Amino acid sequence: MDKHGLVLNLTDEVHEICGVMYTEATATVTDANGCSEPDDITITVFPLPLTAAGPDVRICEGNSIKIGGTPTGPPGSQYSWSPGGSLNNSSAANPIASPTETKMYCVTVTSSQG
Repeated sequence: MDKHGLVLNLTDEVHEICGVMYTEATATVTDANGCSEPDDITITVFPLPLTAAGPDVRICEGNSIKIGGTPTGPPGSQYSWSPGGSLNNSSAANPIASPTETKMYCVTVTSSQG
């Protein structure tokens, strides 16, 4: 039990429907008077999105290049490239990079399931 009177009991069973994993849990809340009420909840675990930052590339100073994979992530995803200062749009799937020095870009992909 945590400081708010919440007890979470997970089952050992993990289920799969159409590639989505989930488990069931019972949450019990107990108030200051010792009264408690359980409720069943379902916890859904979505797979991590497949991410492709694209191949390493070289460009000459003063040039630009589109970076990212084909595709960078699944449809409906959100993107966050860093560092973003030399990118035209750090939240695009395939931004245009215009670095003035050697840079390594990293992308975080968040699927539509979060």
